Amino acid sequence: MDEKVKGATQDEKDFTLSDGSRINTKGFRVDLAGGRYERFDNNPVMLYDHDTKQVIGRWENRRLENVQMKAKPVFDMGDPAAAEIARKVKEGFLKGASIGLIPYKMEQIGDDYVLTDWELIEASVTPIPSDPGAVRLYNEKREEISFEQFKLSFNNSNNNKNSKQMDEKDTIVLTAATRQSLGLSVNPTAKEIELAVAEKDTEIDKLEKENKKLKEAEIDTYLSQAVKDGKLTQDEVADQRELALLNFDKVKALIDKKPAQAGTSLNDLTKRTNLTTGDRAGWDYLKWSQDDPRGLEKLRADNPKEYERLLTEFQNKQ
Repeated sequence: MDEKVKGATQDEKDFTLSDGSRINTKGFRVDLAGGRYERFDNNPVMLYDHDTKQVIGRWENRRLENVQMKAKPVFDMGDPAAAEIARKVKEGFLKGASIGLIPYKMEQIGDDYVLTDWELIEASVTPIPSDPGAVRLYNEKREEISFEQFKLSFNNSNNNKNSKQMDEKDTIVLTAATRQSLGLSVNPTAKEIELAVAEKDTEIDKLEKENKKLKEAEIDTYLSQAVKDGKLTQDEVADQRELALLNFDKVKALIDKKPAQAGTSLNDLTKRTNLTTGDRAGWDYLKWSQDDPRGLEKLRADNPKEYERLLTEFQNKQ
């Protein structure tokens, strides 16, 4: 690791990358003896604040001293951004470092979670960590994960009172209600959970499609009746249907407030048939006024909408 980088500076003090004696801000301690370092040592990249787009140099002389991991930063002084970070480090404005790792095995020792098998991926100069044991966790795809996600990926399987191991092959712990909903056993594997969730998603999707069809049928029936009642024209149906799919109750409330038009509702048609049966079924306003003016007045009183229809037709012909 003694190879020089053109324009780099090596007069910076060593950083403490990780302190194996301290519980980090994520809530666990890293056992430095359990680290896998080969891949990192072959490419000891130094990032700024874990940003893979900000490679600011490399680490040299990475080593373990007692319960601490230390390394010397070598900044790429040919990169203006890296040079500025180097200046801040030299002048004491940046003092923190943090490691990025992939966790493989966790043990619960007493009340502490201890990472006993893990792989070092990168180490960063960072402005935040006051804790030398600060870390960032990644999965195998190099995607950042939280400590809670990591804990849920493993199951306490060792009955040893002082050490409960969590292995990536173990089952995931679910609540009884969740297992019952998914139709799973007490200790389902990750694959069983994945399949059960996929099956549940398919079932939900099917139910949603069925509910959508029922809702559309209800809307179409209602709008069809609204047209018959004269509350909507056929030209308005498409727009009202689109709005009803978003909020049927609101559309229905607005249409229900509209009065039915003369002679078009089922109730009006029934009244009209009762009052104008037989030879009077085809009478217009003029015929009524000439042959049965009293009947016309009765029609006006009993069925004002039908009377209005006859009068309007008569006036339109004039």
